Amino acid sequence: MRIEVVKESYPKLFSRLPEDVEELRSLMVIDENENDGDVDELDEVDAEDYNYIVYLTETLQEIIGSEKEMIELIKKLDEREEFEDFFPSEIDLYGVRTELDDKRIAHAILDTLEGMLP
Repeated sequence: MRIEVVKESYPKLFSRLPEDVEELRSLMVIDENENDGDVDELDEVDAEDYNYIVYLTETLQEIIGSEKEMIELIKKLDEREEFEDFFPSEIDLYGVRTELDDKRIAHAILDTLEGMLP
């Protein structure tokens, strides 16, 4: 997803972005969760239970603000019907079970965040 899409679809979020942000990966990283025996830190986000891993970058965390607001985002994401299962491994790292592809996951997260921003 290019930044132009963020500008058009998520104006509140876009207005808070640093000027050097040009791609979605500057805000979040969404990868398919595959069994990879050498990644100990993600053991609790089992590939059998969660088919995607989502990491919110520091840039996006700064836009969201406080830990309280991050927790509110987690609660709202957990309520989304598109996510069959949602697991916050850490405040910025989530396991997601969904039929959506990575672009649609990004839109679901950004839609949720846009609705939270004043």
